[in-house]
Amino acid sequence: TLQRRTRELEILLRVGEALSQHVAVTELLSLVPYLVLDLLPGTLAAIYQLDEQLHLAHYHFESKDQVDLSEHAPPEVVVSRFLRTGQASLWRAPDEGILGDFPNGMVVPLQHGESLLGILTLVSDNVTPIYDENHLRLFEGIGRQAALAFRNAQLYEIQVNYASRLEEMVEAKTAELKSAQEMLIRSEKLASIGELAASIAHEINNPLQPLRINLEHMVEDIQTNIPIDLRAVQNTQDSVERIRRIV
Repeated sequence: TLQRRTRELEILLRVGEALSQHVAVTELLSLVPYLVLDLLPGTLAAIYQLDEQLHLAHYHFESKDQVDLSEHAPPEVVVSRFLRTGQASLWRAPDEGILGDFPNGMVVPLQHGESLLGILTLVSDNVTPIYDENHLRLFEGIGRQAALAFRNAQLYEIQVNYASRLEEMVEAKTAELKSAQEMLIRSEKLASIGELAASIAHEINNPLQPLRINLEHMVEDIQTNIPIDLRAVQNTQDSVERIRRIV
């Protein structure tokens, strides 16, 4: 018994170490059946990933004898059969199992807390039963390790997606700030141009006043045959010259 338990702990340790090196769900889907078939006796190992609504999302299997899983049981059928009980179990006759016509096998849930992440199965085409409660206990341990690895992979994907989304949001906000800054600079330029135009208009308007008054006086002098005041003419010329310089 001690030797068997020691062997089980060694297997679980090896599984934990192998799974901890992978953080992608797709990698785990192919790795878990391979490890199961490598560490335990059997013909075919399959894993079924479920979504939050307990619908089949993905599945993968490994076979020693190039067995086609779809010929024995469609993945949706396997999931449906398991969900009727939702518990780990083993069978020793074809009509007792959930996976086609395999004489004996085991199935365990990939459970993390209250969430059912998937299903793990191991079957054998050996007519003589080869699985017992010790195998099932070890298989359940592997299932718990796999469930933890899948949950970590899901959290990693969430973190990566959040980081990517956050980066996109930062880029969008940066673009908005840059656009706002450009609009602000443009408005400041327009405001400066407006201030300059107002200043020029004011500077031009100042010499226009005496220019207009002098011309009115000249017109009156001409109409009354009074000689035009040369100083008025000079002042008018000075005002025109001032406007020219301003322009």
